[in-house]
Amino acid sequence: MSYLDENKLILLKKANEKLRLSDDINIEKNKNLVFVYTPPKVGSTTLITTFRICANKKCTILHIHNEKMLEILCGIKNITINEIIHYNASLGKNVYVIDVYRTPIEWKISMFFERICDYHFSNSAENLNTYDINKIVTRFNNIFKYLCNDDYFKDVYSISEIIPSEFSFDKKYLLIEKDCIKYIKLRLCDSENWEKIIKEIMDTEVKIIKDYETENKNISELYKKFKSVYCIPENRLKEIEESSSFQYYNSCEERNSYIKTWKEKMTTSVEGYNIDEYEFYKKLCSENKWIQSVQLHHYIDEGCECSLCAKRRDIVLEGLKNGNIVKPNKIEHEKIVKVQQNIDIVNKIKKLSILKQIVERNLSQAAKKQRLSANIVKGNFKSF
Repeated sequence: MSYLDENKLILLKKANEKLRLSDDINIEKNKNLVFVYTPPKVGSTTLITTFRICANKKCTILHIHNEKMLEILCGIKNITINEIIHYNASLGKNVYVIDVYRTPIEWKISMFFERICDYHFSNSAENLNTYDINKIVTRFNNIFKYLCNDDYFKDVYSISEIIPSEFSFDKKYLLIEKDCIKYIKLRLCDSENWEKIIKEIMDTEVKIIKDYETENKNISELYKKFKSVYCIPENRLKEIEESSSFQYYNSCEERNSYIKTWKEKMTTSVEGYNIDEYEFYKKLCSENKWIQSVQLHHYIDEGCECSLCAKRRDIVLEGLKNGNIVKPNKIEHEKIVKVQQNIDIVNKIKKLSILKQIVERNLSQAAKKQRLSANIVKGNFKSF
């Protein structure tokens, strides 16, 4: 990256330090770098947890959605994610950047519910679960067309000029290399094939571990109820059918099947907010936001590199390989440390108890010897 000025390089080096990215590429983990750089709610957390548990010793994994996330979580400003990606590639690392496509209606619903408490209704999950479901549907339909229209692969990575005209439906992924960076596009509907795809592209064995699914959150009942009653407005389904992303990432057969399924749950057209109304809506929601929207601890594996977490990760991985674990418990540093501290306390108590028994036994034997010696001195041989 010789075109960058010295100040920019200093910022990039500091960014690597904050992201804990080592420049020592003699170590395999440091040399292989995976950026799961996607919009939210497309299955990216599943990929992160999968890589952390199954490939933690082979590669370094970063999960990022946008520059705002970089600033909030790491205090990194004035540089882009793409600049960080290219900088690390320039150091001689094997850099992979992964994006995921998700079918549009499901993605919009999932994204809406991701921020339904802190943003859209500014209320607790407990209270929202008592709301009339029609109120939730109306709000969703009003902002439907503005939700989840991002395609990082085409619009963010700066590789649009070399993207093929058709998606590879046989392989079920796209792989493009530019400036020594491998860009990968997956589809969430193909998640059952991700293990094979990752093996094929990265020569890495993994077991896919589903993580951070909306069905498992405190709004799960409302989410399930919404999905069961929701009917898509006719005009919105038409927009989906005509969208370029929908047409590109789905085969003709897949498109026809998808549209047919949703036509069975279609209702009359809904106009929704115009652009000015939506801008006002965003402003109002942002002002009313009452909790942090960036989730810090939502992974099964938080990614800690300490020996205790590494040991727990090895146990989980062995269980996955043997088929003994379907979904592992969380690998959280603080909880694992507390468990280990309790184990250490129990072991210490056990050791003290054993030591006490040894001391008491030695004292008892010493007392017997003392009595025996006293009897011998007194000439009392009755104890023999």
